Amino acid sequence: MSADDAMKIDYTMVLKQLQGELDGIDDRRQALLASIAAIKRLVEPNEREQEELYLPRAGVADSTVRMPVIPPDFFRGKTPTQAYRDLMRVWPGHYRAPQIADLFAQGGLASTGTRTTLVQAIHSVLKRERKRAAGASIVTGG
Repeated sequence: MSADDAMKIDYTMVLKQLQGELDGIDDRRQALLASIAAIKRLVEPNEREQEELYLPRAGVADSTVRMPVIPPDFFRGKTPTQAYRDLMRVWPGHYRAPQIADLFAQGGLASTGTRTTLVQAIHSVLKRERKRAAGASIVTGG
């Protein structure tokens, strides 16, 4: 092996390393953006955001639900169904699918498609969870 062979750079390896570093920066940037947005809403909510914090529950005129502030990595590595169940366990409430999509993004749920695809997936989760809840109430007699 000559000195020239030893000095050759494996550009494929360098490219993979650089891409890995960039992916790490993108993940960190998303986490920071979610944290900044959450803290901004707490520190300096504007009038529109203040209105969005309190959303009426479907069918109940007097009740309101406060939109939670989700930690940046709370939903990381979870499926939409797992994330929804965790959302309902920790922050129960009546949320519309687009609001859930925003909360999932805030919590770091990895979405492989567009926002529309995520909202559609959430609609499917909501439908399954309603059927699941209806089945549980029939079994328990409630």
